[in-house]
Amino acid sequence: MFVWKGRERLYLYSTSDVGSSDPFGLVEEVDPETLAPIRTSEPLPCGGHIWCGALLMHANGDLYVVNGSYLHRLDAELTIRAERRLPADRPYNGALIMSDGRLLTKELRLTGEPSALVTLHPDTLDIEILQPIPEPSMGRIAADRQPDGSDQIYVPGDEHVFRYRYHPGSLTRDPGWQPRYRDAASAGGRSWDTCLGDDSVWFYDNGDIPAVRSIHAEQPAGASPPVADPNAFPTVLRLMRVSMDDDTDRDTLEPSGLPNGWVIAPPVYVPGHRIVVGYDTSNATVKAWRYHGPGRFEELWARTIMNWWQPLVYPDTAELLLDDMTDGDDNLVLLDLVTGAEKARVATGSPLPNGMFPCPGRHRDVYYTSNPVVAHAHVVPTPDRAGPSAGCHGAGRTT
Repeated sequence: MFVWKGRERLYLYSTSDVGSSDPFGLVEEVDPETLAPIRTSEPLPCGGHIWCGALLMHANGDLYVVNGSYLHRLDAELTIRAERRLPADRPYNGALIMSDGRLLTKELRLTGEPSALVTLHPDTLDIEILQPIPEPSMGRIAADRQPDGSDQIYVPGDEHVFRYRYHPGSLTRDPGWQPRYRDAASAGGRSWDTCLGDDSVWFYDNGDIPAVRSIHAEQPAGASPPVADPNAFPTVLRLMRVSMDDDTDRDTLEPSGLPNGWVIAPPVYVPGHRIVVGYDTSNATVKAWRYHGPGRFEELWARTIMNWWQPLVYPDTAELLLDDMTDGDDNLVLLDLVTGAEKARVATGSPLPNGMFPCPGRHRDVYYTSNPVVAHAHVVPTPDRAGPSAGCHGAGRTT
């Protein structure tokens, strides 16, 4: 993933390939135009775990890297300022910065022991809170800043979604809000990340596809290449909405309505337009609805697109950026959020998709990551179509 420092300096975090004999993480500062490396960190220990971690830019000006079972603090020149081995010998797959600047992260588990939330001091990386959650947790955590300055943290578990309240120095679970979304004995799968909007939590099931299960079936995670199986689930993929005020107030949508539905990323909810976008990667379907309140959804459009990554929304221009793995090339596709009309498309040259995060550029552009390509794509005008969003231009490098 890419992150900006003040819209002037651009950083790229990466990991070793799954199955590497000597895995590590790496952060580069790259030229925003050419993507050429400017400087590179030392190889960052990961405890042997190969998994998608996270890169954060803190208000103190330093970068924080969750990488395998380690957390690193780097300065802007990519010198290591602090290093911490995290409590669980597992890969950690996400991190947040709390209202008081503390760091919050969680290890990924599919089965066995419950996962635990960990808060750390940003200066020393000392562990301040270690809070087990009731279940193993696969998906990343999401935060909702409250008027009193606290943070509400949403954590997808094996069968439930949990909510915690973070006040400086304390992390407490809300026992009155824990909607159950699956039964472990059922054929449906686990949830990845949640999306928060209009007092609702939006999320999918059917995320733990066979490749994910095989990566985490042995430890350290990622020691062996993943085992793929396109027939992951006999069930349809469900996109669920749960009210933040009442966990019995729920809705379920089906992006494709077809069996063997799955995703490896979260849905999209755009509060300014009250639009939810759901996609089924396996069945190459993307669908949008307008949300009129609990139980009231108006279908707006549907498209045949195989989206893998975490979609990006440009709210001011009401545009949605997806990827589309087609004919052996991962394409970037720009859609009108309201109508679904395709406004632009560019091939990235990547033979593999990536379920991770795009990064918005300075204008109407985006930074893209996959394995083995990173790219910078711009929206540009074309002479045969009006408007600045009629075409794309891409420039990238193979890693």
